[in-house]
Amino acid sequence: MYVKYLADLLGWIAADWRIMAPMPEPRRDLPSWRRGLAIAGLAAIAFAAYCNAAHDTLVFDDAIFFPGDTSYTANDVAEFFTKDTWVQVGGVSGVYRPGLLLTFAADQVIYGNNPAGFHATNIVLHVAATLLVLGLLLSVLQRPPAFGGADGARSAWLAAWLAAAVFAVHPIHTDAVDSIFNRSEILSAIGTVGVLWLLWARRERRPILAYGVAAAIYFAALLCKESAATAPLLLAAMIVTLRTDLGWRARLKSLAPIAVLLVPLGLYLLLRLRALGSLTDVPVIEAETGGGPLGFSDRLAVTAASVRDSLRMLVWPFPFRATYKDYAATDLALAVLVHAASAALLAFGLWKGRLRAAAAGLAFVYIAVLPSTRLFTNAEISMAIAERYVYLPSVGLSLAIAFGLLWLRRSRGTLVPAAVVGAIALVCVPVCWNRNGDWSSNIALFEAEYEVAPNDSDAIRLLANAYYDAGRNEDVAALCDKHLSAHRDNPQLLVNCGVAFAALRRFNDAEVAYLEAGKTTVRAVPHSNLATLYAKFGHRKRAEEQFRQAIEEEIVPAQKHYRRAQMILMLDANDAAKLREAISELEQVIALKPRMGRAKADLEFAKRKLEEVTNGSCGQPQPACDQPQPPACDQPQPPACDQPQPPACDQPQPPACDQPQPPACGEPQRSCEQQ
Repeated sequence: MYVKYLADLLGWIAADWRIMAPMPEPRRDLPSWRRGLAIAGLAAIAFAAYCNAAHDTLVFDDAIFFPGDTSYTANDVAEFFTKDTWVQVGGVSGVYRPGLLLTFAADQVIYGNNPAGFHATNIVLHVAATLLVLGLLLSVLQRPPAFGGADGARSAWLAAWLAAAVFAVHPIHTDAVDSIFNRSEILSAIGTVGVLWLLWARRERRPILAYGVAAAIYFAALLCKESAATAPLLLAAMIVTLRTDLGWRARLKSLAPIAVLLVPLGLYLLLRLRALGSLTDVPVIEAETGGGPLGFSDRLAVTAASVRDSLRMLVWPFPFRATYKDYAATDLALAVLVHAASAALLAFGLWKGRLRAAAAGLAFVYIAVLPSTRLFTNAEISMAIAERYVYLPSVGLSLAIAFGLLWLRRSRGTLVPAAVVGAIALVCVPVCWNRNGDWSSNIALFEAEYEVAPNDSDAIRLLANAYYDAGRNEDVAALCDKHLSAHRDNPQLLVNCGVAFAALRRFNDAEVAYLEAGKTTVRAVPHSNLATLYAKFGHRKRAEEQFRQAIEEEIVPAQKHYRRAQMILMLDANDAAKLREAISELEQVIALKPRMGRAKADLEFAKRKLEEVTNGSCGQPQPACDQPQPPACDQPQPPACDQPQPPACDQPQPPACDQPQPPACGEPQRSCEQQ
């Protein structure tokens, strides 16, 4: 009986969907060999634009997420779906992208610890996205009212192929293709374009199958990045703007089945809610300037400006920016004018049926970029605008271009549209290569960023961090001396400057930088770094105080355990009972974060140290563990109690302030943390 009811229900749904006017098949298509040649040629163009993006380096966030081993377990994979994405690397960000992490795990199994393999996957995915864009554009152009004429198939193929080629070589995509972590943009776009192509081409002939498969693809795309949520709205916009062969009632009726996609969307939201505890963090948005919360009007202003600039990026992505942390709403009058003109164009396209391609493309861009705007994102975990956010919206540009090229093909012949796109490619491909080169290292990337925005505190911080990683402490200090006085509200910059100052034995400046950073919203790292500095010079009491403040400021349980272990290993590495406590803390860290390499290394050290202490040996000959020794003249000197200054080298003095304590025998040298 239940089977009969189900069959009747499915039959009713199918009958209801078939009421919509069917899309006729195109009258003819290109020969299969020409189609294959066109597809291969497009793939080659997409590859050529990004062939130098397979860097054997890790840049920006990639270095954080790049796994160090292949020991993925079933529990590790399950955590992809049940926890914040950044929990994998010890953070909390409000980002939920388990699909992205699955691709990282797959790459790790295939390529091991070879970053070039991960980058190669990004290039392959971009080629796949380009081919899917071709499929979507071809499907749209081959249907009424675009299709027509004796050479309709050839015209549709040419226009769709050339428009997809523009997508393939657009320089705006370097942010997504060159960054392993930003792969989520490509994956989301692949899923979204796949859903649109499938439903546009098959929803009226095989509705049950089309919507069933589309729902599965849609769910997978959502797991890669939340921007895929716009797929139902994008399909609705395409139907409303492009199906001018249907009356308004038929068009609106054809929108109803799209509600099926609410099922995978609801499932995704439930998983996200379980993993993050909330669907969005908009109420706690922090202002980019001033530190106060952004009200709705402020968020709306930033959104208006960022969407305007997203449109500008699609036209010409200059200047190159890797980060827009300093972005703020400017030229709001211009933004309002641009959006008003876009709305007028959309209304005209819907009313008269003319310029429908431009209207459809604009609607696509606006809808696709919406999830990345300040209306839905938290300023603490994302930027107001970024080049990678425009990866999916650029499909809307290709859609509008395809219709324009189709018109050129019919009115001016084949040569004109081919020449137009050829000129675009000749400009864009070298720009892509140059940008790919900027992504070859952190120094190259952030020197390019600093050149464009020399007064942006985040650009300064990132460049300083890159210099420090390369051992260029003098360059870091030069940046800090030049800019730090104007950017003391940037705690991460303060920390990075403090690390460089300490490395250059400018202990007074290092201590001041850490203390100032400890008064900001980022407190755990500067407290921990300052504690490490004090501990190395025997200021036990002050080091312990800073360590305890660092522990108190940590909000991630694993990090709290790690800070406790760090304090013991720095201050009590010769106490067997304390070492056992440190081992216990580190084991809890690894239980919470199995892939935390620092914790694993420290655990091995703690076990070796415990064995040495238990056996009564400190390993290599060292100063007696109970007899403090004054620092040698060539060793860095500790800060003084009140106004830290390094003692003169010709007058070595033991550390002041607290009872002097020598370094623990065999204790490893710990570097300070950076931001």
